[in-house]
Amino acid sequence: MQIGNVIKDGYGALNIITEVQSDSVRTVSFTHSGSSGRIHRETCFVEEDCMCLRMYPMVDPECEMCKGTGKTTREIKCWDQCVVLAESCAHYIRQAMMKNFDF
Repeated sequence: MQIGNVIKDGYGALNIITEVQSDSVRTVSFTHSGSSGRIHRETCFVEEDCMCLRMYPMVDPECEMCKGTGKTTREIKCWDQCVVLAESCAHYIRQAMMKNFDF
């Protein structure tokens, strides 16, 4: 992956790579205006408080999400699930414009 590549991330959003770092790449969203982000090299799992704990002062023992533990685990997808769609924005736009024409 290089700076300027247009990629589709693991969630289906289009992004433009703006910086390549040793542990991640920084991106600007092509799909969502005014947003940027980071895609890590390795998939990681984050433990968070369950919604039942956020809504009520105590854990709901019958909660389907956390099974009464008060914690849920969320997967953060990494760049091995990304697909490079084009080497630059101009190339991506040209591909999109030309796919409906026979030249």
